[in-house]
Amino acid sequence: MIDTDKPLANNIVLLPNPERGITEQVYAQLLLGIERRDYRPGRQLDERGLAEAMSVSRTPLRNALSRLLGEGYLERLPNGSLAVREVGAGEVLELLSVRRLLEPEASAQAAGRVAIERVLDLRGQLLGLDPEDTSAMAWQQGDMIHDLVVEHCGNQSLARIIIDARRRIHMSTLEEVPGRREAARAEHVAILDALVRGDPSEARAAMARHLDNSRDGFLTAFGIG
Repeated sequence: MIDTDKPLANNIVLLPNPERGITEQVYAQLLLGIERRDYRPGRQLDERGLAEAMSVSRTPLRNALSRLLGEGYLERLPNGSLAVREVGAGEVLELLSVRRLLEPEASAQAAGRVAIERVLDLRGQLLGLDPEDTSAMAWQQGDMIHDLVVEHCGNQSLARIIIDARRRIHMSTLEEVPGRREAARAEHVAILDALVRGDPSEARAAMARHLDNSRDGFLTAFGIG
């Protein structure tokens, strides 16, 4: 089982929950797989196969699947089986709008709260990326800036909403916009610079600019609007 007190492989950090049993662990592992698209949208989930792969009984697995269904990550098919729900372009745009409303404010709240050493380390990692590197790890470097913001915004309710919106965007096969890598890196560096200076207004503006450009790039790339 994964330890959900640690950053996940995609860098989104789950808020601490000390009362974590086997169902919670199964839930977290399934959610991570859905978010990373290990379980592709539309894929039917086989209870027996999942239980064997996770070395758990069917009861906690069913409880976890029921929770994911209730939260809208899964859908029930006409044959009664469960499948990963597909997140289309319209929903991605709605989720980007949610982030545009909330994440700039979270960035302003995080300014001055983050250890400068951590920000500078992330900045160095971003600037050291090979522009031709298209690996998942390279993509995740930018995502870590958004993690940093929600971890230090000082408002867990705000953090949960942003994390959920980001998670659902990650589920979509339309998530990554072609040709945005270098521009997004520069925008992420600007966010980090604002955090280093502890300037709430600058951090708010830098995040808003990044999310506006992300939305515009998405609209252009997929011919929407």
